[in-house]
Amino acid sequence: MRCGMKFIKIILILGVILFSYQSIASDVKVFSNVNNIDVESGKINTNQYLVLKDSQIHYTGSSLPNSLKTHAKVNMSGKYVLPGLIDTHAHISLGEVTFKKKRGKLGLSANNSDDIAAWNAQQLLNWGVTFIRNPGGDTETNIRYRELVKNGKINGPNALVAGSVLNTLAFDGITVQISKKLSLND
Repeated sequence: MRCGMKFIKIILILGVILFSYQSIASDVKVFSNVNNIDVESGKINTNQYLVLKDSQIHYTGSSLPNSLKTHAKVNMSGKYVLPGLIDTHAHISLGEVTFKKKRGKLGLSANNSDDIAAWNAQQLLNWGVTFIRNPGGDTETNIRYRELVKNGKINGPNALVAGSVLNTLAFDGITVQISKKLSLND
């Protein structure tokens, strides 16, 4: 009976080890024949390997380490890789801007929404932008966007966001109008 229990324990331990190894290995992606653009030197390094582990760059180089040689490879011949781009002025949630008459005065109004942010985010990713600085707009929408990306709920560039812009002219959806009568504490 004891021998049977030891055998079962050994089988269970081996199963756990194999399952763990498989889940670790499945998080590794190996790309071959990559044209890697070195932005510091301006040089294109051809026929390189690029290894991603848990969606992060783990290795780049002209030869593949022995520990990675058995992984399946994706042939990237004719494709180029460069670091993610940064957009320093991206109003991520800003949509249509219109003129509106309010109390007899003509003003600008901006449409902000989560759907607009998600669409804009996808367009930025398509162009290689992986980080943005959002200089202002609807505070709640911009913070919600940042958190949705951070929590993996939507795909989009990571973001440093600002809230509404303080301005002396009205621009609904982007600015908060201030005057001598309105303090910043109101």
